[in-house]
Amino acid sequence: VAFNRRGRIVVAAEGLEFDTVFEAALEAGAEDMEDNEEEFEILTAPGELDEVRRGMEEAGIELGEVGLTMVPISAVELGGDEAARVIRLVEALEDLDDVQHVYANFDISDEEMDRIAEGT
Repeated sequence: VAFNRRGRIVVAAEGLEFDTVFEAALEAGAEDMEDNEEEFEILTAPGELDEVRRGMEEAGIELGEVGLTMVPISAVELGGDEAARVIRLVEALEDLDDVQHVYANFDISDEEMDRIAEGT
């Protein structure tokens, strides 16, 4: 599994228009932005993170989480028992005191996540 290191800035979407945040992010030097319903996720080159953060702040946009992350190059679709097992594994890894970050390249549909959450 291959990952790319990226800068990541999270902005709460409440009260903000996508186009406004997207324009400010691009002008500040961001590479990409995703709308995750409740938040906007802005991705940058690792070395550009501080510059993009400053540009977003200068544009008057309140920032949430800012830091470096790993983004998978490709994703694997999971479903059924396999998806449930992977979710349990990730949760177990995250619960370990010695583990600081868990990165994965799986994709599970919302319907499948709901089924797993219900325990059926």
